[in-house]
Amino acid sequence: LTIKKTYKKLAVIIKTTSLDNEELHILRLMFKEFRYILEFSSDLIKEDIMAQTISRLEKIQKILGDAQDKIVQINIYNKL
Repeated sequence: LTIKKTYKKLAVIIKTTSLDNEELHILRLMFKEFRYILEFSSDLIKEDIMAQTISRLEKIQKILGDAQDKIVQINIYNKL
């Protein structure tokens, strides 16, 4: 149930985000929460599927973090 709720929240954020810095941060936190819930529930789901999903979520989190860093750098550059 928690996995389903978190997935639905994540889907809404993905569809509605304008990709500004704050929304990227929230999106990244949601992926992190979703990954933690899956890791906690891993005994209930097939191990190979779970490992792949968690790995993909980690990659998405890294990409979102990199994008957020770039936005901060662009904002600093624009201020200069």
